[in-house]
Amino acid sequence: MTVRRLFVEKRQGFFDVPARQLAEDLIESFRLVGLRTVRLIRRYDIEGLSDEEYKAVRDVVFAEPPVDVVYEEKLPNFPNTRKFAIEYLPGQYDQRADSAAQCVQLVTQKERPIIRTATLVLLVGNISDAAFNGNGCAISQASADMMIDLIMGKPLEEAMRLQKSFMGMIQGTASEEEIEELEEAAALQDISHMPARVKCAVLGWRTMREMVEKLEGE
Repeated sequence: MTVRRLFVEKRQGFFDVPARQLAEDLIESFRLVGLRTVRLIRRYDIEGLSDEEYKAVRDVVFAEPPVDVVYEEKLPNFPNTRKFAIEYLPGQYDQRADSAAQCVQLVTQKERPIIRTATLVLLVGNISDAAFNGNGCAISQASADMMIDLIMGKPLEEAMRLQKSFMGMIQGTASEEEIEELEEAAALQDISHMPARVKCAVLGWRTMREMVEKLEGE
């Protein structure tokens, strides 16, 4: 059967509370002064439904017409935005997709469909590919700069793996191979012997992880 792609976004202004909270967090944590707003869009890839079944469940399982905006198959062009997506790797448990598949099965009383989900994040405003601007100490800003240089252009999973390696280096648990992969950031290895500076060194890295975890939990 056809694989249908559905995009669902909370209507802006009243119902997009998680998106507005994320925008506030990004502005505060990374000083993204050019960021105007954030838009969070859920993407569903749905396989195993007939046309009639899809119409029956679209506005019952996947969206609530009074509070959601729905785009089918393709998103419109959003000017002046930076976009990235967060999705589960093969084999990882996707609770949102599993719950949606169960709900669809309850409605259709037929075989459970195959559903995959992702979260699209749109940063609206004058945002560069990666940027950090803050008033912290020299170590915190240097560490954040090294982090951005290291993760620029890498897949999200790779960036998170490097974040874990950096935290392991500071905690003294990273292997030599993991430390070598950190490139310039490996120069901060001795920070672990200066407890007063550890929080400064890990600030940017911890913030990146918290932002990703927050998005995945939405």
